[in-house]
Amino acid sequence: MDWGLGNLGFVIIVWLNMVALTFLIKPALQALKDYDVQRRAGKDSVFDPKVARIANADFWERVGD
Repeated sequence: MDWGLGNLGFVIIVWLNMVALTFLIKPALQALKDYDVQRRAGKDSVFDPKVARIANADFWERVGD
């Protein structure tokens, strides 16, 4: 009984993480592409959500100013 509840909890957590990853994959790949472009240009990499075309990054826009 205890192992069954533990397994059920684990499955629920895994599924929630999979759903979260589906929403995060696009901005993560955009940020990675921007990082690669900056590194190939020989620059120190600086995260700018406007350049990476990442919407709703209010915190990072304030930090960059």
